[in-house]
Amino acid sequence: MTNREQLLHEIAQAPDDLIQELIVFLSIAKARRNTDSTLYKRRSPSTVIAGKGKTISDLVSPIVDEQEWECLK
Repeated sequence: MTNREQLLHEIAQAPDDLIQELIVFLSIAKARRNTDSTLYKRRSPSTVIAGKGKTISDLVSPIVDEQEWECLK
């Protein structure tokens, strides 16, 4: 028995409520497959912006010396 034949046999034996759940599941899976992949959140930056970043200042140390901080006086 092929996988397809076995699947058809199992579906024929399944209760109606399970068949309805399967129909919903398959229609959602099909819709996701046909959806534009750019709608999903990217996991890495776009190559369009590669090399365009610019460091403006040092993020580790303060711009002003600690002696000039009013809160420490």
